[in-house]
Amino acid sequence: MEGVDLRDRLLAYRADRGWSQARLVEESGVAGATIAHIETRANKNPRRITLMRLAQAFGVSLDEFLSDRPPKAPVQTEALPLRLEWTYDADDASREQALEAATTEERAVYVGEIDAAMESAEQVLRGPEESLTTDSRLQLRRYVSLLVALRDEATATDAAPPTLQQAKELLHA
Repeated sequence: MEGVDLRDRLLAYRADRGWSQARLVEESGVAGATIAHIETRANKNPRRITLMRLAQAFGVSLDEFLSDRPPKAPVQTEALPLRLEWTYDADDASREQALEAATTEERAVYVGEIDAAMESAEQVLRGPEESLTTDSRLQLRRYVSLLVALRDEATATDAAPPTLQQAKELLHA
């Protein structure tokens, strides 16, 4: 990202597409505040997943988005990498695209990440009763339920995966 002015890149791509910030929020799934912070240079180093989502929204590769060349027309882009760190908050379409594009090995790594997170959460739940408040224990159980849904989705073959939206709603209830 060194040498590239992200503000200028983002504004150039938005202008080229004729998109408002609101439209970019819809297309990318990136929070409006994050986009505004990039455009005002309040955030000069956004997370990689944010940059990937922006590039994907504009229909270009991350390399192209971060280059100093003028914006180019949208092309078919690669799916976001299948990683637990971003699929937890990813929209269903992005997650499904990543699952479809993932190799067997990438799926295995992803499922391993989920299993490790589940084991870690379950260890905390098995700990002393006084180590967690009732609310914290409930939130942790909901998190484990979400991880189970993500795992089921990743390992599903022809069967329809469980509704992940329901698990997310439970988590935020």
